[in-house]
Amino acid sequence: MLLRSTPAEDGVDDRDPRREAYRYAMSDRLILRSQLDCVDSRLPGTGVFDIKTRAAVPIRLDVLNYEENSGYLIKTLTGALESFEKEYYDLIRSAFLKYSFQVRIGNMDGVLIAYHNTARLFGFQYVSLEEMEATLYGPGNGTRVFNKCVMLLEKVLSDVAGVYGERSVRCTFETRERSQQLNVWIEPAEWDEQAEGKPCPIAQLDIKVASFLQGESEAVRGARAVADGRAWLLHWRISQSALDAVDIRANLENAQGRQFRVLNFPAGIETMKEMEERWESLNYGGGKTRTLQDLVGLTTKDQVEGEGVSASSEGVDSGDGVGKEMEKENIDAHAPPPPSLDSRLQSPSSVFQTMEFRPANRGIEMLRQLALEGRDETRREQAEGREKVVWGVALPSCRETLDSESVEGGDIDGVPGVEDDLVEVGGVAVEVGDGATALGESTVEPVIPKERGWGHTAPDAEGATKGGV
Repeated sequence: MLLRSTPAEDGVDDRDPRREAYRYAMSDRLILRSQLDCVDSRLPGTGVFDIKTRAAVPIRLDVLNYEENSGYLIKTLTGALESFEKEYYDLIRSAFLKYSFQVRIGNMDGVLIAYHNTARLFGFQYVSLEEMEATLYGPGNGTRVFNKCVMLLEKVLSDVAGVYGERSVRCTFETRERSQQLNVWIEPAEWDEQAEGKPCPIAQLDIKVASFLQGESEAVRGARAVADGRAWLLHWRISQSALDAVDIRANLENAQGRQFRVLNFPAGIETMKEMEERWESLNYGGGKTRTLQDLVGLTTKDQVEGEGVSASSEGVDSGDGVGKEMEKENIDAHAPPPPSLDSRLQSPSSVFQTMEFRPANRGIEMLRQLALEGRDETRREQAEGREKVVWGVALPSCRETLDSESVEGGDIDGVPGVEDDLVEVGGVAVEVGDGATALGESTVEPVIPKERGWGHTAPDAEGATKGGV
């Protein structure tokens, strides 16, 4: 959104009062700002760097199944999955472009990336600006790309701002895959149809760019222009579409549909009804989710009906759930949301109606299986690291003896299933001697641990010596 004026305050100032650190950069017509996180004198240049958290691949691709996917592990340096190589490869394809621009604007040295699965950290990696740009464009070409991008952005925004004069505008940008054209849709940010006397207008800009190298008359691919050391000339053309408003708005809706992210059903969810119930309860580990009534303080039937929200003897239906009659009619999950009490507030259901869901595909199911296996492995490792618990005092010269009368039919002090003269105590085999007193009585002797397959000798109750194998 491009604003011509500062929006009016809503009376609630929830900004953090602590000071924040920024660096500013200027181009011909733009002021760019980058927030700064950390500084270390051991780094070259300014020593400033940014901190980035990077969730593992199933957390990013299957966000609603976050609890189960938190078992996914990064185990190796290289590999198609469960590796740092996979996470680094995805960074190159997605986040490095954003990171590198932010680092350049803030005159930083690089970023410190923390790899995690929301339950544990796997490691940290420091990536310098030079490394990021080398993986994106090749060594030494980052400055050329950044300057060309900022220059082109200035040209586009200049035309965008001129479409509706002094009005603030809302913009949507899209470049289709395998397309050489950037489309921009512009609408006024605020529009009152009654006051204006006509529907909200919309405009579409089409931007095409061609790259030329010094000494060549034919256009070349952008990748070649970036890698070549010769002078790089960028030819651009910005035109306003002659389509009518209906077609332009249809193009915008199609673009927004392509940009919209379809979510996968979490594990155990198969229907839209189950998904809506899960959606209502989502709070990502926080406290109890506040309902719409909690937010506006409505408690009585008259108050709710006064705002145009239906109420019944079964309870108030404020859009948080599906009423009994609606369940019988099997209302479509994508029906328009009910009226809101306040345009600034949305109930969970009204948000749910705008979402798209689908069953998990084979790739997502594979990631979920890896997450389950990783959680089992983590639990095994935690169990192996726990301290073994031995009953009694373990002394090398003594052993525990049990009264033979208490061992009848494989029961030791009421514990079934022990039928030989070895008892597992905290993972250690302990020999059951003859003529010993039962566990829990007053004459329990100290314990001597006995590993299976090894013999130990110790005095019995009369002072004699007995051996066990």
